[in-house]
Amino acid sequence: MALSLIRINYKTNFNQYPMTYNSDASTFKINNTISRRINNYNKQLPKDTYLFTDIFPLNDKDYPKNDIDFVLLLKSPRDFWDIIQKRKEKYKDKNNKEYKISQRKIKQLKYKEHNLKYIVERLFKIGTKIYLPGRDKYRPVTITNYRYIPFNMSFGESKEKILKHDINVITCLLDLELSEEYKGSVGMSELKKMDCNNKSKRITEIWNKLHDKESKGFKKVDIKRNTPGMYRVRGGNRYNVKRTRKKYISRCERKAIKHYNYCKTKKRNCWNKARRKYKHCRSRKKNSRK
Repeated sequence: MALSLIRINYKTNFNQYPMTYNSDASTFKINNTISRRINNYNKQLPKDTYLFTDIFPLNDKDYPKNDIDFVLLLKSPRDFWDIIQKRKEKYKDKNNKEYKISQRKIKQLKYKEHNLKYIVERLFKIGTKIYLPGRDKYRPVTITNYRYIPFNMSFGESKEKILKHDINVITCLLDLELSEEYKGSVGMSELKKMDCNNKSKRITEIWNKLHDKESKGFKKVDIKRNTPGMYRVRGGNRYNVKRTRKKYISRCERKAIKHYNYCKTKKRNCWNKARRKYKHCRSRKKNSRK
């Protein structure tokens, strides 16, 4: 089948998030306009799924460079189908025949594993910020490491009836190591360090597997900042704010002050003249009040 679905679930290293959670477009940073487009796509497909195919090995040349456009593509059946059609047309122009491939050949060439790995590593790449369910939208967390459960990227497959058709759904489970320490974007030196830690973790898991040892997950930590981030919620009684009335300055006084500031660095007789003018304005103001 040309089109199928992938469901990526994940676990975290936070004690406050002990369960398994489903990832969707809302897991990543999107604005309101894109959210409305995602909601329209979710009417055609199940909410917590992405589009997937294994008839071609897809790579950077096939997918858009922008990460948000990449997420939208995985949710749009029409746009995803266009990618498959383009690959078929390229094959036909090059070989002068229609593209055909058997399930046995797909399994032998491991197209499924290749495409699954690309999508996971693109969505959950190290340094990416994600939004946990039920957490303040202004406090994303950063992915510092991840691993497959089990480590060898095995996945489950099932048939689900969607729009009166039986569609193959692939389920993948990830274990994420998350951090709250990075407020902005992650620097290159930190990314290199995270990448080294990730490779070290993979080597350790392979070693444990070869020696029949149980693989350990990431160290569990508590969330430090679980309060609202960018805004402050006020409730209860109103604050009593003391308001001061702005002092009225007449036009005559403004002219005198302007003249005074001009004469401040000039001759003394100029300064005295401005001072007398200001006093005259003040006396006129008092007389008018009487």
